[in-house]
Amino acid sequence: NLTANAAYTVGSPNNASVTIAGNVVPISSIKATGNSVTINWTSTPGKNYRVAYKSSITDTTWTDSGGNITATGTTTSWTDGAGNKFVQRTVYVVN
Repeated sequence: NLTANAAYTVGSPNNASVTIAGNVVPISSIKATGNSVTINWTSTPGKNYRVAYKSSITDTTWTDSGGNITATGTTTSWTDGAGNKFVQRTVYVVN
């Protein structure tokens, strides 16, 4: 469903670009353990979430972490096994 805060532009015939805002989920905690970094967020059981990241804030594209994460409880986590290799890593979670 599109909401009032969705922005869209229509270009040439059969071509449109849609940006939907408001889907970002706040991260509640971040913990580094050994070679991994784990992020946690408050979730709704049964709802799907996706994690994407950039290795640098100046990267122009986001990398998808690999598909949907289905929440099984009120807190969901994702572990970045390569997280310790980066001085900076930008991560976002969407629903």
